[in-house]
This record gives sequence, C-alpha cells and structure tokens, in this order.
Amino acid sequence: MNILIVEDDSDVASVLRRSLAAIGYKAEQAATCSEAIKKIQLYDFDLILLDLFLPDGMGYELIPRLKALDPGLNVIAMTAHNSRELETRVRRQGVLFYLIKPFEFKYLENILIYMAERKNINAEKSEERTTFFRSLECGGKTPLFKARHVALSQSADMSAQSK
Repeated sequence: MNILIVEDDSDVASVLRRSLAAIGYKAEQAATCSEAIKKIQLYDFDLILLDLFLPDGMGYELIPRLKALDPGLNVIAMTAHNSRELETRVRRQGVLFYLIKPFEFKYLENILIYMAERKNINAEKSEERTTFFRSLECGGKTPLFKARHVALSQSADMSAQSK
C-alpha cells in the first residue's frame, strides 16, 4: 500500500513514515496542500493521511480536489483540533476515519489492516462476479446451457423413438 502523509509537523510526519516503513508500507511526505497535489499527480497512492490544518490551506478543503484527481482514493483525517462540526464536515467529504492527534500508532496499524482485508475481499468478490458473468455468456458456451441442450435432445430422441 502506498501512502501519502500530508502533515506540516516534520517530526510527526517522520515518525509516521518510519513507523509505516517498519510494517511494510511505502510512504511519501508532503507538508502543504500544494505539495500534496503535486505528489498525487506524480504518484499513485492508495491512502492519504491528511492533517486538517496546513500552512497553505485547510486540509479539509483539499479533500474534494484529491477525490477529483482520484475518485477511489482513501483519506484518513488527522487533527489536534477536534470538534464534532469538523468531523461531520470531513466525513461528508468521504473521509474513512477521523484520528485525533496524538494517537497511538497501533490504532492506525489496525485501520490499515482492516483496509487491506477489505480491499482483498472486494477484489475476491469482483473476481467471483467476473467469473459468474462470464459463465452466463450467450451462444451455448456454458455448462448449464450444454446440459440443457443435451437433455432436450435426448428427450426429443425418446419422443421420436416412441412413435
């Protein structure tokens, strides 16, 4: 999983990056909204860890721009300025989780495990759907169609023989 950490506090960003690397994730850092936009245009990220108060703008104002660049992008909001109003605002913009700083890294790690499992389940379901719909192809290619065709042919043969 490729992660972009958008955090203006370099100490917090460095700790997050090292901690994520220690458990096998690739992480890039951006300290501002504009730097985050540039990195998203250059690289593919699976997840953005987004501080909501940045030097060049409000992180929550960045969410619609990030989603416009990549609609499937997952965003986790981080803030030390907790309020229900702020949480409601960012959740309406599609944020998956809302973390209040400081938070224990283990909590973030559990979220990442959950997201990876969800991604795997969705991939498996997608593969199952694809297989199912391929089995419904027209033109007599499916085993069910062939079995019905054989049964009908045998039935017709028996009817013809009994006459």
